[in-house]
Amino acid sequence: MNNASEIPGIIKNPNRLFLYIQAITDDQFESNFRFFGQPAFGREPQSGGALNEETRIVTPDGRRFYAVSFTGDLEGWQNQVVGYCSKFKCLSGKIVDDYFILSTGEKFILTNCEVAVNYIQG
Repeated sequence: MNNASEIPGIIKNPNRLFLYIQAITDDQFESNFRFFGQPAFGREPQSGGALNEETRIVTPDGRRFYAVSFTGDLEGWQNQVVGYCSKFKCLSGKIVDDYFILSTGEKFILTNCEVAVNYIQG
């Protein structure tokens, strides 16, 4: 695993929301990322933006999740993720302490997951 402090969401920031979005492949996530912030997923966030953190977590059972951070209207962005996941029938996840927790409530010890920071570069 990478240096833990490099993983988005490990270090808490009250002004930024870190979530991981499920996708089948890197390409699928990259092409769908542009949809965040559109009204099709619920109320548009009133401020801020979404940033692809270029980090992928693969759970021990092989599901892939991609890090996105949000600034500004954090509640609005979180609602966008819920709407996106509902529309595309995928899950979201977040890091809490030493665990990667999915929107289903499933919990994985983070060190048991495969983590790739800057996966786009290599």
